[in-house]
Amino acid sequence: MRIPLERNDDRGFIKEVQTLIDGILPCFQPHELFVTRIDDWFDKNRLGVNTVPIPQTPTRKVSRLNVPWFSYGRIVENYYFEKNSDGHYHERKRGDISTLLGRKRARAIADISPNGLFMWVSGNSSVNGKGSLLIYYTKGGLDTGWYAGFNAAEA
Repeated sequence: MRIPLERNDDRGFIKEVQTLIDGILPCFQPHELFVTRIDDWFDKNRLGVNTVPIPQTPTRKVSRLNVPWFSYGRIVENYYFEKNSDGHYHERKRGDISTLLGRKRARAIADISPNGLFMWVSGNSSVNGKGSLLIYYTKGGLDTGWYAGFNAAEA
C-alpha cells in the first residue's frame, strides 16, 4: 500500500508517512484502511474532536473517536484499502467514502469500520514546509488516536 505523491508534496514528508504506515499495518493488522488527503496543513486540534464518552470501568476511561470534520473543499481524495486473505492491502472502490468521512455531523469511526485504521494526510507540504498526519484506530470497541506534525525546518 503506497501513499501517492502529489505535485506539492514534500518527498521527505511522504516518505516519513509511508514509513509509519509500513510499521503500523503489521502491528495492528486492521481489516480496512482509510486514507484521506487534505489540501493543506492542519494542527493537533483535530485530534479527538467530537469524542463521545462511552461506559467506563474504574481503571479505564474510554471515548469513541468521531471522524474529524474537514470541509468538502479541503478533502482532495479518499482512498480505501481492504486486507485480503493473502494478508496484503488492496485498494478498492467504495462509493460512500466521501460521505462517511466528510460529514459535518459527528460519526464514530467504529460505526464505519469495527476494525479499521483511518489516516488524514496533509498536502501542500513542499510549499508550506510542514505536514500533518492524523491516525485513528478502532478495534473491538476501543478507539485510539495520534497526531504527528512535521516541519521541514526542523528535519
